[in-house]
Amino acid sequence: MKTAAMLLAVLTGTALALVSAYHVDPIRADWSGKADPEDGVSEVLTVAFDSLSGGHVEGFFGDRGSPDYRLQLFTYPGGSPVSQPPVAGIYVQDNDWVRFEDIPVTYPESIVKGKRLEFRFTRTGDDSIQFYWDAFAGTKYDSMIVPGGNFQPPPEPARPALCCRIFGQMNPIDSTYWGFSIGDPDSIHHWPTVGPEVKSAGVMLDRFDFNWNSLEHDGPGMFVFGPTDDRADSHAKYMGFRGHIT
Repeated sequence: MKTAAMLLAVLTGTALALVSAYHVDPIRADWSGKADPEDGVSEVLTVAFDSLSGGHVEGFFGDRGSPDYRLQLFTYPGGSPVSQPPVAGIYVQDNDWVRFEDIPVTYPESIVKGKRLEFRFTRTGDDSIQFYWDAFAGTKYDSMIVPGGNFQPPPEPARPALCCRIFGQMNPIDSTYWGFSIGDPDSIHHWPTVGPEVKSAGVMLDRFDFNWNSLEHDGPGMFVFGPTDDRADSHAKYMGFRGHIT
């Protein structure tokens, strides 16, 4: 009998995941610029993580000099501080990555997926900030800011992005196997209980793993999902899920 297993991802548990939310490396020496040490240079990012607890940020800068590089987070737009005071970076040598750890986020409620944050790099003292950028690495989800007219962006279709790295933390996740097959007659009777069970567990997303042999070819690019009959489909919709065929 052809069967299909169902796996549901439950948004509970204890595992923490460090994610790379933004990563642009320097690739050309002439793609660099100067920024005022007080105004600094910023990367505005659409948040794709849950917190910066345990995360870190790195910026690629030129001369090391004696003054410290600093990082501070702000809401965007608005410019309200999200972290304070500015955290000093760890600088090893000229033309290298400056690492910012233990960022003191004082308003964690401002870190929300889908909203934007400004990561602003400044410097103590009078020395300018030599930053690097990539003319074509930017996306609609991020943007580079250089105040004071010190940077002339390249013409379209270029979309410059600041050379830096941003690592955040995801909330704990876990998974569970609900132990039934869609094509099994006994499991069919189990379908009406699936909705309440998974909803009570706080499931917000599911993934359906089907045995490829369970899918009958029905012409180029067409398949018949025999095991996923109307009964299964209706209950999947009832649970408010999105099914992903793998």
